Amino acid sequence: MTSIRMEPVWITLGLSAGIAAAHALAEKTAVQIIDLARYRKALLEAGQILEWDGIGQGEWNSKEQWNQDKPGYEWLFPAIDKDKDGRISSAEYREFQAFKQKYPDWQKLLRTEPKER
Repeated sequence: MTSIRMEPVWITLGLSAGIAAAHALAEKTAVQIIDLARYRKALLEAGQILEWDGIGQGEWNSKEQWNQDKPGYEWLFPAIDKDKDGRISSAEYREFQAFKQKYPDWQKLLRTEPKER
C-alpha cells in the first residue's frame, strides 16, 4: 500500500524534474541555475501546488470552494456540511466517505432523502 500511496508523489516529482530539464535545455544552462520565475510559472501552469493554503485534505472553507473543486457535485455540499456552518471539515468529509462505503447507492439516497442520515 505504501507504493500505491506514493505514486502521485513520484508522478509530481517526475513532472517537475522534466519541466526543469526542458528549461535547462532551452536556456542552455545547468538545471541548478535556470530562470526560477519562469520555472515557477511553468509549474503553476502544469497544475502544481507550490504553496499550502492551510486547508487540510478533505476540507473546504466555503460552498464556492467546494463547487470549484467538485464540479457536478454542487448539490452534495449541504448533505456533507452537517453542522451547517458553511464549510466542510475533514471530520465531516471522513463521515461522508464512510457513508459512501456503507451505501453503494449513496447518490440516490442523498438526492432523494432530505432527512439526516
